[in-house]
Amino acid sequence: MFDFKIKTKNINKLFKKKTKNIDLSIGEVKNYKNKLIRNNIKKIELYNLYNKEESSKKLLKVIKNYIKKIFFANINLKNITTTMGNRNAIYNFFLILKKKDKLIAIKKPRYPYYTYISNFFRKKIFYFKSYDELFKEIKNISVIIICNPENPTGKTYNKSILKLLKLCKKHNKKILIDECYSSIYIKKPFSFSNLFNKFEKNITIINSLSKRSCSPGLKSGYMISNKTNIIKINVIKNLSNTELSEFNKFLSKKIWKDKKHAFLINKDYKKKMKTCLKILKKKKIKYIEPKGAFYIFINISKTKKSSTNFCKRLYKKYKIKTVPGSIFSKEKYIRIALVEDKKKCIKSLIKICKLIKNKKNIKINKISKGKLTICYKKNGKWKVNKKNKKIIIDYIKKTKKKISNKKNTINYDIFFNNFLNKKKILKKKKIRITYLSYVRNGAYIGYKVIMMPCFVNVGAYVDDESLLDSWSTIGSCARIGRKVHISGGVGIGGVLEPINEKPVIIEDEVFIGARSEIVEGVIIKKKSVISMGVFIGKSTKIYHRKKKKFYNSYIPEKSVVVPGCINYGFYSLYAAIIVKSKDKKTKNKININKKLRITK
Repeated sequence: MFDFKIKTKNINKLFKKKTKNIDLSIGEVKNYKNKLIRNNIKKIELYNLYNKEESSKKLLKVIKNYIKKIFFANINLKNITTTMGNRNAIYNFFLILKKKDKLIAIKKPRYPYYTYISNFFRKKIFYFKSYDELFKEIKNISVIIICNPENPTGKTYNKSILKLLKLCKKHNKKILIDECYSSIYIKKPFSFSNLFNKFEKNITIINSLSKRSCSPGLKSGYMISNKTNIIKINVIKNLSNTELSEFNKFLSKKIWKDKKHAFLINKDYKKKMKTCLKILKKKKIKYIEPKGAFYIFINISKTKKSSTNFCKRLYKKYKIKTVPGSIFSKEKYIRIALVEDKKKCIKSLIKICKLIKNKKNIKINKISKGKLTICYKKNGKWKVNKKNKKIIIDYIKKTKKKISNKKNTINYDIFFNNFLNKKKILKKKKIRITYLSYVRNGAYIGYKVIMMPCFVNVGAYVDDESLLDSWSTIGSCARIGRKVHISGGVGIGGVLEPINEKPVIIEDEVFIGARSEIVEGVIIKKKSVISMGVFIGKSTKIYHRKKKKFYNSYIPEKSVVVPGCINYGFYSLYAAIIVKSKDKKTKNKININKKLRITK
């Protein structure tokens, strides 16, 4: 058996707690209060009366005039009856269907109620995405359900639908057309009311005041169908006592007559729609633009989460109710209804955009793209950008660790390999990267960089045409300049905390020999040469042999540095000795083969 209650409560399960929230889930307008209902509430005494035929006829005449003025269709009174809203009309329509009418055709993405009611009456369902699919199966189908404009996408129909109507007439098929959104449009939609007289036997049209006049609680609408269907439905109404009350009829007459309020409601929707679509365009978030109705489908594929999980997360964080697209067969989307006032709609949309884009990830991605750097040069001096360093620290603190299994390796980390599934970036930048090289997300690698098996940590910046040889490690936030040669087994230190502390900075065209270690914020100036096995830290004595001068955490430009020691009488200490300035001999020794730089 079909469990109707479970299906209809799917959305409410997402939002268990009763708190002050912004509800953009259901088409229930919060910002508009119908004055016509408020002004005529004194006529509540009409509830004392039974239903009268005279009042029903008067209401039908008002509805007939409304259809004539709005849709330019002249329909006989005998083809119109009142309903208690569109759901009641659909239910009554299914009651008068014959046993032969077994297969119901519903267009995807669908309004869930069409599926629920079909299952309730134990009908088979044929879902179709395009009308070409429907035309192929037209002989087997009994009833086609159409929503104009479509719920949930807001798509509108045009005269091209005539082909479907002609086929239905030819094969004697029934079409139920739900036009509850026909008065809410960006571009005025095509109405089936104009075609009713041509296809009277096949078409049934339903409409209500729910969306047009923002009064879903009034439960008032109409149905246009052939005379035999109308007689049957009137009998059902009398037997089930579901005819509109006298008070309801009185209010409905007033509302159907009045055009102003419907025009103002539609104008308000248009304004909200325009501003919301502008926000989405600026934020570069994909969406489905409707031509009718007040719904927007927003693409959430960037989050890599299911639509239900995204809706839960949105509610937990910002107390905003939305509908997951999975209900409408659109898993990568969420649906928002612009039913709150303009300010609330804009605020909630900005929050949705924030959650989709996730600023933490954006800033980390900017660091890995080189748009944000940890170290920068100002007036010839290196300085640390505390804000950018804090981005990495905050990201580590707030982000949960995840497990990733790739090629028999297990990582339980926050930052994964920056170049996983990024073949286009590697080709564009002409980077050569070998097996077992690992670049953590948040590290920048420049153009034409060559990487033998090595490790580059978060926040590190490796500039263009540099070479990282086998088993070299670049520490967090370290800065490597252009055309730098880092030999095998070299360790370049990095630092995240404290924030003020500088990482190691290697300037352009520096050569660092094998198994050397540069740590604790040491700066090595341009075109310097560090010999094999040199260890330089903050406390390391750096002695210039010719100048007879000591340097602290600093190697001057074009220096040639070798390991050595300084004698203090009874003992000697390790030191880095600047032997000479760089000359042609040293240039020839360390000159990198240019052929290595050729990358295709």
